[in-house]
Amino acid sequence: MSHHSGLSNPMSGKAPAPGECGLGPHSSTDAAAGKRMMRLRWWIWSVLALCYLIVCFQRIAPGVVADRLMADFAVGGGAVGLLTSIYFYLYAAMQIPSGMLADTLGVRHTVAIGISLAGLGSLVFGMAPVLELAYVGRFLVGLGVSVVFVTTLKFQANWFRASEFGTVSGLLMLVGSLGAVTATTPVALMAQLLGWRLSFVGIGVVTCAVGIAAWWWVRDRPAELGLPSPRETEVAHEGPGMSGMTPLVKLPFWTGAKIVWRSRQTWTGFLAHFGLMGSYLTFSGLWAVPYLMHVYGMDRVEAANYLLAASLGMLISAPLLGHASDRLLRRRKLPIVAMALLTCAVWLALTFWNGGQPPVWALYPLFGALGFAGGTVALILASVKEANPPALAGVAMGTANSGFLCAALLQPAIGYLLDGYWQGNMLAGARVYPVAGYHMALLILTGFALLGLVGAWSMKETLSQADL
Repeated sequence: MSHHSGLSNPMSGKAPAPGECGLGPHSSTDAAAGKRMMRLRWWIWSVLALCYLIVCFQRIAPGVVADRLMADFAVGGGAVGLLTSIYFYLYAAMQIPSGMLADTLGVRHTVAIGISLAGLGSLVFGMAPVLELAYVGRFLVGLGVSVVFVTTLKFQANWFRASEFGTVSGLLMLVGSLGAVTATTPVALMAQLLGWRLSFVGIGVVTCAVGIAAWWWVRDRPAELGLPSPRETEVAHEGPGMSGMTPLVKLPFWTGAKIVWRSRQTWTGFLAHFGLMGSYLTFSGLWAVPYLMHVYGMDRVEAANYLLAASLGMLISAPLLGHASDRLLRRRKLPIVAMALLTCAVWLALTFWNGGQPPVWALYPLFGALGFAGGTVALILASVKEANPPALAGVAMGTANSGFLCAALLQPAIGYLLDGYWQGNMLAGARVYPVAGYHMALLILTGFALLGLVGAWSMKETLSQADL
């Protein structure tokens, strides 16, 4: 494997010394080194963003083949809901430990090991002859991908200025949305061509390769490459009296955790994430495609196109909301609350319009709006980060991001609810559920979205606390 200019071989486990690889001496006043840092950070970020693309892909893809999972393993919606929810249980449970790992073990080691583990899990899932091994595969996938998002945000906190954080986080969400886009119609087509098993085996091979790339390229801090930090370049540019320069003070974990967990903003952010993203991911990650196939009689590819609309909505909104929050509105709470209201409006329409069966012409706008509103998650986490000490960014964002617990709880719960409404109808070996069951499921999702709105409304404005 060849070396990339500007980076030494990371397999050696040693950080390049100042001046190595043509990077020049490390000096807080070295403008050239500062420019190199600002270029190089985007290359490393792109590797981490590719890892996050895989995270979002793995989150949605099993839902596109939910009926095949039910048929191949001869189980109902509850069992498949539990199978897919393993991802979310692990993801939610690992968010605080992910923050700890980001703050201690570091971004490079945590992401490289995690994404490689996810690749192994995808291989196991695709080749599983029985449901129990499929559980093991999804367990490994959920455990592996769970560390990527928070550690990437930690990387951003180390390599980007506070005034850039919302914008860069929005771009990260954009890349993640590309992963979700790839997990919709393309997966449906790939499953038709290759079968779902071979599709997930191929995904596993690619994921393992990305894990190797993360180990090879990623660095935790600019200092590891002999480069100045964003804070140092800000001082060099604007002078040592620059406002908002807060020193990073290292705290023992439990001391820092108490600070984070006593912050009201941490828990209002968690509640907003729990209700808004939890309801969206419960639906898009498993039950949207069966809902469209059963209620509207669509085939898999046609149903996946509506999920594609939702993913495209998030792809568009994530960078727009980040830029608007950072540069135009200079506010966090306003766009968060606006998107929470939009989320609730869509759920109310899906639930009560024609008894849970809106007209077909309305589905693309509704799914697109639901995805667009989902782009606010980056702002929720940015606001939680800004309300806590910089050295505790990983734990703070990890705590708020554990709102994925909602999807973990709701995916199997809705599966068992649908099993209760099942009237014995089958299609190609999979159960077909009635409109009444989906109407009740949508009602539950609407209730959780309203809970998320309460959390969003209760958050405080934090952008003024950041370095603008």
